[in-house]
Amino acid sequence: MSKEIVKSKTAIQEIASRLHVSPDILEKTLKATIIKGKDRPATNEEFVSFIVVANQYNLNPLTKEIYAFPDKQGGIIPIVATDGWNNLMTSHKNYKAHYYKESDKRVTMTNAKPCPEWMEIHIVKKDDSEVVVREYLDECFNGNKKNRSGAYYASPWDTHTKRMLRHKTKIQGAREAFGFGGIFDEDEGERIIDMGHAEVTAGKPQVTETLSKKELEAQNNAEPAQEESQPVISEEERAIKFQELLKKFDEAQKALGDKAFFEILIANDVSASDKIPSFERGEEILEQLHQKIADDFDNPKPKVEEPAKKAKK
Repeated sequence: MSKEIVKSKTAIQEIASRLHVSPDILEKTLKATIIKGKDRPATNEEFVSFIVVANQYNLNPLTKEIYAFPDKQGGIIPIVATDGWNNLMTSHKNYKAHYYKESDKRVTMTNAKPCPEWMEIHIVKKDDSEVVVREYLDECFNGNKKNRSGAYYASPWDTHTKRMLRHKTKIQGAREAFGFGGIFDEDEGERIIDMGHAEVTAGKPQVTETLSKKELEAQNNAEPAQEESQPVISEEERAIKFQELLKKFDEAQKALGDKAFFEILIANDVSASDKIPSFERGEEILEQLHQKIADDFDNPKPKVEEPAKKAKK
């Protein structure tokens, strides 16, 4: 019996014991329900990958604290729902408390509701140290979507903008404070799923800023900044350059696989290649992706040789 099968049995038994259900029934139920958006049960390999992660983080798959969707390499991407992230953070042995702060300045993304420009989460640990993580709306926003016919449709980012920014802030804060890795949030998962037919935009989403009277007066009275002598690039040329950059990202994703690709993006606070805040930032991330590809090429995973079969007498 392989080590993988032994590990999966241990994981399913632990979860079944914790949830007070039969391991066989739990396995059958999860295989039929853990993969989102697919009208088929999970394969044995997908189930093994999923159940080990669910057990590692002590999450309940029956209440959808964690679910999954398949990647292009035959594995699965573990998705942790908002309740799951809250459970991960508040049940951690070093967690004590948390609270939020937000910007007084409101901004309005296209087709969305007014929202603070940024939110902060302050996570207090048992030793009274405090981790502070700030998330900006224009870097997290995932609304203003179009369907394949080109019509806009409302997403949670459009209808519940403040709540979604709060969720994103909590998730990134939990990652930073307690080092949760190898799992993704619902928003990141949807972006990965939609990569094949995402509406590609150059640069940041459009933002309409709401300024106070004092801020407007300060802007009007401010001395004009000295412009640096830089070559003027038209919007069309910039869009073409950005499209070329996105093609390179697609090539890197195919070379690395979804999991390694999105781990590097998320480490740079970017959840999808079409959400890169600037061309310059995109080139920096692309360099990291190419370095990872080079490292994998120089240090390939060793192949496990099967034991030679004994010759028949």
